[in-house]
Amino acid sequence: MDGRKMIKNIITGEKESVDTLIQMYYGDVYAYCYRHLFNKNVAQDITQETFLRFLKNIDSYKHIGKLKNYLYIIAKNIIKDYLKKPDGIYPINVGLETEIYDIENTMLEIEIKHVLDFLDTDERELIILRYYEDMTFADISKILDMPVSTVRYSLKKVEKKIGNKLGGEYR
Repeated sequence: MDGRKMIKNIITGEKESVDTLIQMYYGDVYAYCYRHLFNKNVAQDITQETFLRFLKNIDSYKHIGKLKNYLYIIAKNIIKDYLKKPDGIYPINVGLETEIYDIENTMLEIEIKHVLDFLDTDERELIILRYYEDMTFADISKILDMPVSTVRYSLKKVEKKIGNKLGGEYR
């Protein structure tokens, strides 16, 4: 279903369009949240809050660009609010989930978490959007509200910082 038509149907009260919206974007928004927080429960809560806020304010939504990018912006703001709270400490749950991971995947996840923790919030955001979400520079530019050239420059700077931290070349 076309994004504009889906939004129009949601505004007119069609429940099936709400279900379609959530089915289409829940996994992407959840993955985005999880990569920032490394906590399944908090990522689920923030994902749900993202959709609730979007639906609550859907009348003011202007269909410019990709809907997924708009949902990421909402999620990003909720994550920032969560991390500002005194108890919103960056949780460390890597490898402690009830699911069984093989040792190599667990070690890789811990290493990635360690590198992401080394970065500040804005740097982490760039890496997640570019390499985890596989977004274009133009899409990242819209989400972060900065020129494409600044996104490119900032990303190169972060890549160099990661390379120095890991003691080699990054990417």
